[in-house]
Amino acid sequence: SDTVKMKRLSFYSGAGSFILSLLFLFTTMFALKTLHSKSFAIIYRANAYIKSAPEEKSTDLFILHEGTKVEVLETLGEWDKIKMANNQEGWVLGKSVEVI
Repeated sequence: SDTVKMKRLSFYSGAGSFILSLLFLFTTMFALKTLHSKSFAIIYRANAYIKSAPEEKSTDLFILHEGTKVEVLETLGEWDKIKMANNQEGWVLGKSVEVI
């Protein structure tokens, strides 16, 4: 272009588009990382007692049987906080599950 106004407009439009593209790229990368960061496990003991807190003396909430798939939310020492498909949560000994 021959005019200074048009050159400036083109430059700033290009720079804005580049910054917007970078923003979309980083947002997509974060979303993919979050999506793939879920950790699942299978109960491999005959009976796994799910507790209300990560300690042996806490209340038993329910029992899971061998082969049940659960999502591991966090790990604290030898305990894993799990979530079932029906959104029930609790703590289980890490030696009762195998991460897949």
